[in-house]
Amino acid sequence: RFSRSCFLLPALIASSGRSIIRIRVGVLPSAAIASHPFPRRPSPMDPSASCELSRTPWNLPRPNPSPRASTAPYPLFSCFRDLQGTMDAMFDLEKEHPDLVAVSDIGDSYLKHSGEAGQVVKITAAHATDDPAKVFVTGGHHSREFAPPELVMRLAERLAKGYGVDADITWILDTTEIHIITHVNPDGRVKAETLDYYMGADGNWVYGFSLWRKNVNPGSNNTCPSQAFGVDLNRNYDWWWGNLTFEGASDDPCASDYHGTKPESKPKVQAVVDYAKGLFPEGQRKGDPVAEMNAPYGEDITGVFVDVHSSGGLTYYPWGHDNITSADNDSLEALGRKMSHYPEHVLWAGGHPDFLYPVSGDASDYMYAHLGVASAGLEIGDDFYQDCGRFESKVYPENLKSLMYAIKLARRPNALVKGPDVFNLTAMPSPLRAGGIQVTASASDSKLVNIPGYAEFPTGDQDVVKVELYLNVHPDKYDADKDKMYTLLPDASSGSGMVSFKESISTNGLGSGRHALYAQATDSDGYPGPISSVFFVVNDNKRGKSGKSSKTPKSAKSSKKV
Repeated sequence: RFSRSCFLLPALIASSGRSIIRIRVGVLPSAAIASHPFPRRPSPMDPSASCELSRTPWNLPRPNPSPRASTAPYPLFSCFRDLQGTMDAMFDLEKEHPDLVAVSDIGDSYLKHSGEAGQVVKITAAHATDDPAKVFVTGGHHSREFAPPELVMRLAERLAKGYGVDADITWILDTTEIHIITHVNPDGRVKAETLDYYMGADGNWVYGFSLWRKNVNPGSNNTCPSQAFGVDLNRNYDWWWGNLTFEGASDDPCASDYHGTKPESKPKVQAVVDYAKGLFPEGQRKGDPVAEMNAPYGEDITGVFVDVHSSGGLTYYPWGHDNITSADNDSLEALGRKMSHYPEHVLWAGGHPDFLYPVSGDASDYMYAHLGVASAGLEIGDDFYQDCGRFESKVYPENLKSLMYAIKLARRPNALVKGPDVFNLTAMPSPLRAGGIQVTASASDSKLVNIPGYAEFPTGDQDVVKVELYLNVHPDKYDADKDKMYTLLPDASSGSGMVSFKESISTNGLGSGRHALYAQATDSDGYPGPISSVFFVVNDNKRGKSGKSSKTPKSAKSSKKV
């Protein structure tokens, strides 16, 4: 995975089989720099481009401001907050939404940076007694990747600011805790966002960002060059750590994917692991994860973990240490496929032709293997230092949808991901009856899971047999004796493709004001899918004002209720 190992050129990947080829990053000759005036930067996915082209802008004026300022690390990347700016935003969010947001310290890093390095932000409206589902999202394992911390910080902001406004976000926070670490590797990030002079491969000096990847702890017997020491934190987790059979990490302290001296040898990795153990239930773990790796966790597990990296446009899920599928592949591959739908990612996982190379000791494999949670990762964008135009127009909005989708599954991810998805849920004033709303929705078992370039997946083959609507009660808390629920049925011939539903529902008995409508579709194998919700308003108990869900896919043809 591009960010989880050394930077690989696609042309060499294609011809190298399972070998790992390490490319030494150099600088362009001055003539080449002159022929590409600032700020033009070709894509690092272009096999003809030099590695240096993705390194940094060229011919930069030496800046006066400190890199610790609460701004972007450089004006060209004004869409990204630096470490200090992200921490400031985190505490600002807590101050603005004290009932939803809590920031806590989970332990210092090697350099500590005034205690800022160990912060995790929790967003929830649920009480501990409600037994909320848990989601854990991490970014910034690799410090040169500017986009992931910004994406996950914006996720936190979107959740907090959307509560009570967006119906989906409201029920999510009422039932779920989302825990986010924006910078797992804060020390490295400070170094990565520092502009300075660096020796290039041709012996010339270049001024720019350092492409620093690892942490900055040199170790007790450091003999590495000034740009090569440290540990790759995403090779330091205790899953096939140090096993060189698969070539998933390096035992060379100077290598970019050096795994450290022992599993969880780095304080930040220890902190992430300890925090995750405190989130997810101990009862769903295995006694010996290695010996039992071929035994499925099954569909009753709870919890979701997502690790965000850049770049390459990839979605991955266990296994990563070897080119094999996990015992829960039906669920995990369905998760990977559905998360890939929005940003149009390629799947990087065992059993697929796009399994580029093995990765041992990484966070996503560890969380699934040891803690039994549904685990995935995103490699977002097409550059470590992503240009802001592409980030704002494509990388951020599309990958935000992927993260929101995964969060919806948190209560029972391995089961819910196999069910059909609801799209275009709306509640409009009914033209047929006063004091009523007309509800429309569409659902599909196949739309998200069958992605371009891959064979159709078995979990998307089932018919959509019904959509259930719940008034003012989350489906998990539905009580048939006191709550209202309506069942909508499609045409028998509709199959697993997009199916549309329409129903007029009375609002008699509902008080004036805003109400919530929840929808959940079920397929012919009995799997319910994730929940979608919409707000609607009743005025004087006569007519409802319209409500629309935040889902974006558009409905296909309509079908009648039978």
